[in-house]
Amino acid sequence: YPFFLDTARLTGRLLGLQGEMKLQQLDLRVGELWGDRPTVPRAVQRIVRSMVQWGVLSDTNRRGVYRASPRRPVEGNLAALLLEGLLHSQGKDGGLTSEQLLGHPALFPFEMNVRPYELMPRPEFTVFRQGVDTDVVMLKD
Repeated sequence: YPFFLDTARLTGRLLGLQGEMKLQQLDLRVGELWGDRPTVPRAVQRIVRSMVQWGVLSDTNRRGVYRASPRRPVEGNLAALLLEGLLHSQGKDGGLTSEQLLGHPALFPFEMNVRPYELMPRPEFTVFRQGVDTDVVMLKD
């Protein structure tokens, strides 16, 4: 679901930069990626309202302005599943560095408690070192 991923990624980026997110800003940024179609703002609004219902965003006293709810800790199999989905969304050649594992904007609702070395024994991941201190996680072919 690339549209959902882009909306979540941009939401996480706006929250990280500003501490809150205005629906109007999100509409503009998603529209830049997906085109200026009348369905884009409605779809973005529905995704944001779903995120509010799920408890990962919260309304503020200002209309169209949202804040992130407290992050939920995720580890083990659930963290691996989230990372696998994120890697699939990035395409065949996509990989995540150890920093991206913990702070990817699309994963803003979660506090990822997983390290690359914990993913090494899992059959779906390949983990390798790049440079002196950067681990990269990719999906196995």
